[in-house]
Amino acid sequence: MRRELAFGVLLLAGLAVTTSAGKVPVPKEIPVTVTFTDGSGYAIQSDGLGAYSNGANGVRAVLVSAGNLALDTGSARSLLLDFGVCDSESCAPPFEAQKVTAFLSTSACLYWTPRDMPIDSSQACSLNVNFGTPATGWFIRFGETSDTAPAIVTRTTGGWTIEVPADGVAKLQSYPTKGRFVLTLRGYFLMPVHLTVTQP
Repeated sequence: MRRELAFGVLLLAGLAVTTSAGKVPVPKEIPVTVTFTDGSGYAIQSDGLGAYSNGANGVRAVLVSAGNLALDTGSARSLLLDFGVCDSESCAPPFEAQKVTAFLSTSACLYWTPRDMPIDSSQACSLNVNFGTPATGWFIRFGETSDTAPAIVTRTTGGWTIEVPADGVAKLQSYPTKGRFVLTLRGYFLMPVHLTVTQP
């Protein structure tokens, strides 16, 4: 009886090893490098210090487990944001052009995550930029609602491109960093952006 029980335990252990060995582990995060296309015509640009590589100068640039991009500039790097082109009757941006530490991410892709896209395929995704000014937090949002433009994510042989065209409308919202969290619409802006994501 004891021998049969011991054999059964060994058999189950063997099945567990085989099953776990047969699975392909999905990495929690994949380090990437993000490069912005700078110059006139782009409302979201780099800080002029080159690409944002994961782990360099406090930057976090990864494809998360869900496959979307997450870029945190950290305190040593920043993004240049320009709210110079208003696309609504009233706009209340925090400034026209200024460098801010920021968190940029993609989400809500239509068919599959950017990490799993076939080469040469494209899809629409939401793009969100979160940053702060004294006592106020801000969201720049693309593609989350029908009144804004989505970001077009394209898989290339070397990585991905993420682009909002020149007529791409973004929604700007603010919220207090203290007290009750309430979002306030601050207007719609034309905010073209183009960036490239590559794996080191």
